[in-house]
Amino acid sequence: MAEFKYGLVYRPPSIGAVPKGYVHYDPSNQGIDGVRHGVLTYDHELTPKEVSDFELKPLFGKADLHKLPEAVQRKAKEAIEQLNYIYEEKISREDAPEAYADAEKILSIFRKYAQSKGLNPDECLEALGLNPHALANCVVSKSRTFVSRIMARLTEV
Repeated sequence: MAEFKYGLVYRPPSIGAVPKGYVHYDPSNQGIDGVRHGVLTYDHELTPKEVSDFELKPLFGKADLHKLPEAVQRKAKEAIEQLNYIYEEKISREDAPEAYADAEKILSIFRKYAQSKGLNPDECLEALGLNPHALANCVVSKSRTFVSRIMARLTEV
């Protein structure tokens, strides 16, 4: 069954506030910009008029990763490979501070870019091959929130 997800931007679901026929409601905002009242899942795609009339934000998952430009995906994959390698080889932050910083910066930019396109960045990172243990290995104070959000998403699956 195909799933089509839409973020609730201005109001929670209630009679007349959302299109009829949703199959699931997730009250969390799933870390997506602009989604304040949860996410609705439908088994069919809503029309552009429904999306506009009900002020919904279309969301996409890892099946829609192809919607990101190849150059963006390639850069994210490089950062993911770098973090995975650092983890697998047990290289410490002290031994390779630039490698950690570069990979973290690229993933942070990728995450913001994916969100701006209505994609779930955590699902995109997972689809691109991110090892969640590698990401946990790169925690620094300024990226602790970023890492914990991704880890929470990846460990739910």
